[in-house]
Amino acid sequence: MIDPFIENLFFIGHFVQWFIIGYFFLSNWIIFFILSISWEILEFFISVFSDNNLIVKLTKETPLNKFLDLIVNTIAFYLAKILKSRNAEKNK
Repeated sequence: MIDPFIENLFFIGHFVQWFIIGYFFLSNWIIFFILSISWEILEFFISVFSDNNLIVKLTKETPLNKFLDLIVNTIAFYLAKILKSRNAEKNK
C-alpha cells in the first residue's frame, strides 16, 4: 500500500491535473467521466499485472481510495468549469 502522505500528494496531483484539463482543454462531462474512470481501471490492471515493484506500489490502492480519486477529479473538473464560465462572463 501507499504511504498516507504520498496518497495525499496524489489527491493534490489529481486535483491539479483535472482542474487544468477542465479549464483549458475539455468541457464535455461524458468524455471527462470516460477518461477519469478509464484511468482508474488502467491503474488497477497495472497493479495486478506489472512485474515492477515500484509501479505496483504506486498503483495499488484500496477501492475507497479509487472512489475518492474519482470524487476529487469530479470536484476539480467542476470547479474549473465554473471558474472558466465566470471568467468568460467577466470578459464580455
